[in-house]
Amino acid sequence: EALEKLRAEAREKGRRAKAETEDVLARVKRSSRELYERMGGSERIVPVLWRLGAWFVFGALAGLVLGLAFTIGLVQILVLLINGRPNPRLGDWLSWMGRYLNQILDYLKAEGEARALPFPFGPAPEAEEEDGDRAGS
Repeated sequence: EALEKLRAEAREKGRRAKAETEDVLARVKRSSRELYERMGGSERIVPVLWRLGAWFVFGALAGLVLGLAFTIGLVQILVLLINGRPNPRLGDWLSWMGRYLNQILDYLKAEGEARALPFPFGPAPEAEEEDGDRAGS
């Protein structure tokens, strides 16, 4: 008799737990649906996911660009020590890398459109030849 009473109590607790679980799941589904609708549906979520994926890619690219710029900067210092003047072409590359790094950082700050990706549209600008270099040619 005591065993039957314990079994009945356990079944009742199981039913209540199941009902509570179903209630919680229903509330989660409702709130998820409401959040999805508040965010504008898939039109808004997809660009956010796109930006998140691109964020990691361009974050890694920014690290590479920064490392390469640092290396070119060291080479520029060596050129300055050896020749007594900096190499204008290396300086142009460093300037271009700085502008590109700025584009990447603007993208990572989430400013602008989600699909406005920071791709370089051309090579670094050519260095202007100095008048002294032309006269010697």
